[in-house]
Amino acid sequence: MRRPTHIGAWVTLALLSVAATASAQENNRQAFPVGEDAVGLGGAYTGRAIDASATFYNPGGLVFGHTGSVSIGLALSLSSEYEVGDASGDTALEYDDAFGLPFYAGGAVQLGDEGEGRHALAFATLTPNHDRRRLSFTLDGPGSTELLRVQRTDRQRWYGVSYAYRPTDWLGVGLSAFIAVRSFAHREEEIRVDTTLRARGSEVELQSEVLVLRIGGLVRPIPELSFGLMFQPPGIVIGARGSATALRGELMTSDRLVEQGGASSPLPWELRAGASWEPEPWLMFSADVALQGALGSRADPVRRLQVTPAPGLLGSYYANEHWTDYTVDFALGGRGVVEDMVPISAGLFTSFSSAPPIEAIDVYRPDRIDIFGASLSVGFINEDVDISVGVVAAFGIGSGLRASAFDGLGAPSYSVVDVRTQTIYIFLSGAGGAAEAIGRSVADELELLPDPTPDPDPTPDPDPDPDPDPAPTSTAP
Repeated sequence: MRRPTHIGAWVTLALLSVAATASAQENNRQAFPVGEDAVGLGGAYTGRAIDASATFYNPGGLVFGHTGSVSIGLALSLSSEYEVGDASGDTALEYDDAFGLPFYAGGAVQLGDEGEGRHALAFATLTPNHDRRRLSFTLDGPGSTELLRVQRTDRQRWYGVSYAYRPTDWLGVGLSAFIAVRSFAHREEEIRVDTTLRARGSEVELQSEVLVLRIGGLVRPIPELSFGLMFQPPGIVIGARGSATALRGELMTSDRLVEQGGASSPLPWELRAGASWEPEPWLMFSADVALQGALGSRADPVRRLQVTPAPGLLGSYYANEHWTDYTVDFALGGRGVVEDMVPISAGLFTSFSSAPPIEAIDVYRPDRIDIFGASLSVGFINEDVDISVGVVAAFGIGSGLRASAFDGLGAPSYSVVDVRTQTIYIFLSGAGGAAEAIGRSVADELELLPDPTPDPDPTPDPDPDPDPDPAPTSTAP
């Protein structure tokens, strides 16, 4: 399969500056696979990462890929649902929306001779986690919530570069450096109508930048078999800041909080291992396992804001303190090519929650939701392009906290309820290679067009011969 040249790849990379989003939960390591080939395999890519998405999965695989490659993944969400409580009762909070954006872009080039001593450089931008909710709830009745609005966005966007080296024919090692930019915003409004008018409103915004390093190695003892290992140390927080405003009042009495200053947004360590087996040129299987470290503890939780607001002041569904446990996730994938031109990929993956078990307390904690997903894609492949269209479905089940009725504007109490999520989206992979193939085709057609520039006037002959064959002449004696 033909790939972009070095110059074409770098020009394309210069134009790639945005990545996209797929809905996820706050305490799930990675609720959806990212990348180009990786998404069709359910994220089972650590042992096979040879395109530009190796920057994320395993930078050591970059030296085994093509001389130049551009990867672009596009997604369109068909459904994104989140439900807290019993849908058949009056206490459920529900969110249902659909959106779509590009979610991955990257490119890579290799330098040097084939095999030993080869180098590779790559660039990628992606959004591994994005939690977006807009919940609203209205219910009439004495002592009940008449109006509740919760809007929350928690997004991480990563921008990274990679370098890889191939010391031997069967080993590649690499390093990726990402800047993970996190944006968190939580807004909440609540009004209760009983014998008096009660109201509360809050807004919290956080922004942070974290340096994330990923060290990877890929081993190919034989061409049909490869193993990969990637380690990410804890993220290094470069900067973090936040602000919070809150107002709660009943009749003419009100409390107001305005805070601006330090914040915390750490990232835990992560270890991924994977293997890929290709028994036939048209058949491949892969598997991944990922272990993620913990953050904080019950005795020493992570604090978003470096202040301790009064319980409930910043909203009934805002957790200023949280901690996470260790998690282990799995992914399985396979790919086959029918008639040398129709690739079919499928994958299964998990994203178990790192949140501690949910218990009925007077302080809000994030949901604990375990996500199970599957992917399926079909495409077309020839000498120039390898493009696929597929669908990814992820379903989450778990538990969370639902605010109960409370007296006045004090801290609410909570009850444990079921939480369910569902996200389905279609994706397109291979767009980068297809765009490059179209560009080459256009360039080839332009080369065949006649040159419209007229030829310059010919240079005059310095010794012209107007009569090349004159008749012979004679002179009388």
